Parts: sequence; structure tokens; C-alpha cells
Amino acid sequence: MRIIPSTPKSNNASQYLLDSLKETSLSIPQVLNNTFHSVDQTLSQLAEDGQTHSGCTAVTAFLRIEDASGGQSFISGLSDSPSQSPVASSPGSDDDSSLRKKNGSGSRIRSVVKSLSDHLTTSTSTKSSVPPTSLTQVVEIPSSQQGSLRRVLYTANVGDARAVLCRGGKAVRLTYDHKGSDKQEAKRIMDAGGFVMNNRVNGVLAVTRSLGDSSMKEFVVGSPYTTETELSEEDEFIVIACDGVGQVFSLHRNCY
Repeated sequence: MRIIPSTPKSNNASQYLLDSLKETSLSIPQVLNNTFHSVDQTLSQLAEDGQTHSGCTAVTAFLRIEDASGGQSFISGLSDSPSQSPVASSPGSDDDSSLRKKNGSGSRIRSVVKSLSDHLTTSTSTKSSVPPTSLTQVVEIPSSQQGSLRRVLYTANVGDARAVLCRGGKAVRLTYDHKGSDKQEAKRIMDAGGFVMNNRVNGVLAVTRSLGDSSMKEFVVGSPYTTETELSEEDEFIVIACDGVGQVFSLHRNCY
């Protein structure tokens, strides 16, 4: 996800994600929420400086291996993070909305974890010629924990770009379209003093949430909708696409 204009930090939202991940006390939905707000605030500051007044929709997907408690106790020196339970709120509220979907982890998870352990990890006593960096940590997952680990896919979005998971040949929507045609979003905007005409915010913008668009930021907020999905053997791939793709292809029925 790239943001215009190109400045050392504001054009790369991944840097904001990395910064937010340093707060180990935060759940991943909170991390994603903070990331979106940080990018949104930076774009607003750039607008005040006269550098840009544009905006964009955004979708982020974050895959994480967790233990049964939602932490990463298998990483040496890192204490368990709090439960990753999402915040309960409705898609149309100002707070980030969350949806948790559970499915039993199977042999695929164990094979992935084993692969990580066999090929991508080393013992902490093993000396490596490659110096460690702040972005990479080599982890050895104890065999006693491998069977209990799970893969959790987190997503966050603003606007009408979509993320769709293929589960058993069926398409599962992971995102929420923030459009003027949505009654909850329209109510939020009108409560803030704006209006929706022809399904557009103040008759201009088709989406009700975005990053940037500072001239309408009072109504078009940057609070994302987040989901938390535990992956299973039925899950094959994820499609992340802009609204134009969703208008042409059916991304809500099946994957084939």
C-alpha cells in the first residue's frame, strides 16, 4: 500500500505498521487501527503544508502464527501478548469494527510450523554469519508447542477496496464496503453535520472512509474495519483488490 506524495516515511504505510508493532501490549486489531490513523494524520498534515489533498482507500492483510492464548510464547524473550479478542462494535460506528471467525487448526498448520522449524529456524546457541536486524528474528519453535499453534489472518480496510478469502471453494468477505449507500455510514455522516446525496458524501465522494481526503475529514474518517480469521485446511488463497475489480467480477460467491 503506497501513499502519495513520496516523502521519506509517509509514502510507505508498512513503516507505520512496523512502528505500531513495537507496542507489544496492543492486540493486532489495535495495531492496525493505530497504523491507519497514523497514515491518515500524516496525510492531513501534508495537506496543511500544501503538499497534497488527495486520498485513497486501503486494505491491509497481516498473517500471524499464535499460540492458543493469542500470544507468541514460543518466541524466546517475548512474553505472551494479551488476548487478541476483537473490539465489539458495529461496522458503521466510528470505532474500528471487528469480526472473529474460528475454525479448527489441522495438519496444514502443523506442517507449516514444522517447515518453519526445520528450514527457517535455528537454535539460539547457533552462531550465524548473518548479523541480526531489527526487522528479522530467527525463531526456533519447540516441538512441544507446534501442534497447538494456529495461523490467524487479520485484515483492515477503509473505503470499498476488498479482501476475499477462498475457503473450501467459497468466497468469504473479510472487509466492509464504506459507501454512502450504507445506512449506518450515512447516519454517522449526517450526525456529524454532513449529508449524503446520490450516495456520495456531501454529493462529492463515493466512499465514506478513506486515508487522506483532508478537506472532508470531518465526515470521511480513517477508522478501519478489522477482521480476525483463524485459518484452516479449507483456506486456499486471499484476493485483495480495488473496488473496480469487485464491480466487474463476482468476489462474493465462489472462488472459481
